[in-house]
Amino acid sequence: MDRCNEELVRLLEDIDAFQAQLREEDKEEIYEQAFKSLKERILRFQDTLADRLEKEQTILSVLNYIVEQEKTNTERQQKSKLKREIAWHLRLINTYSNKIHRLKEELRNKERGLYLNYYLKEGKRFFEKEQYEKALDSWEQVLKLSPDNAYVHGKLQEIIES
Repeated sequence: MDRCNEELVRLLEDIDAFQAQLREEDKEEIYEQAFKSLKERILRFQDTLADRLEKEQTILSVLNYIVEQEKTNTERQQKSKLKREIAWHLRLINTYSNKIHRLKEELRNKERGLYLNYYLKEGKRFFEKEQYEKALDSWEQVLKLSPDNAYVHGKLQEIIES
């Protein structure tokens, strides 16, 4: 922009100089030559300004493109961050779901163990009192929970043999 200002100042100085010359010499030829020269310089200056305006518009377009790209990159980064957060939450849910499943399984096994223990003791108590029918009912429950229970199979063999 300084170059444009300098050019304008020179043009104004030249105009002043031509006016002074015209006053002194008052010749039409000098007058025409001076204005022709000024007109050429003004046209060159207009071309310079047009070029500069075109370059500035190009720069502005590039800057607008960069801004749009930055917005797009920011949106991509936000989406990527959101995807990472969702993936993290899904892993967390999966981890806790697996832990809950294992805990439920452990609870079922403990409950099964408690029932097994209860029915084994109950069957043993009935067997010792020679209440074989009740002992069979209790041990039947044990075999439902643990079909391969060796103790119960042994006791059933004793009942059959007696």
